[in-house]
Amino acid sequence: MKSLARPLALVVAGAALGWSGATLAQDERPARAVVTAAIEKAWPGAKVGEVEEEELALAGYEVEVEAGEQELEVSAGPDGTIFEVAREATKDELPAPVTERLAKLGGAVGDVARTERRAQLQVVALPAPVITWEVTLTRKGERAGRYEVELGADGAVLSEERVDDEEGDDAEGQKSEDEPSMGGTRR
Repeated sequence: MKSLARPLALVVAGAALGWSGATLAQDERPARAVVTAAIEKAWPGAKVGEVEEEELALAGYEVEVEAGEQELEVSAGPDGTIFEVAREATKDELPAPVTERLAKLGGAVGDVARTERRAQLQVVALPAPVITWEVTLTRKGERAGRYEVELGADGAVLSEERVDDEEGDDAEGQKSEDEPSMGGTRR
């Protein structure tokens, strides 16, 4: 079965405004105005520069499921919340309004997939800011290399990832061997 589930992502401006499926490009001016107003409120007198849409990833799982005759792709959060269920479908399953719209659009119907959304994200303001620190760390010795480390204000390591420079050299200027990445490791 082809991968039907899309990456789980949150469009900050759209989600903050409660827009379903809207992107900054589709309705740019109201989103920019709301985002700019929020920045000006948080930092009075600040000069607002470029405003760009940003997608933030959500940790989750994509699970392949066989349920009777159906093969499903299920997207779920780490708490077990099921976000989406996707499966291949036939054009005979399309509801009348969809079939009518496709006829107006013209063309031959190819692959069909049915996606059922069961949950949506909601942006919730925190009662107080949570501060984290991102540091580039250069190590020597057995674990030689450059690392990006994220730490909580209490010093807890939240994530650590080995990064190589543009030429693929490690911190000591040696070509890196195929060392496993520590990408996104949470501790």
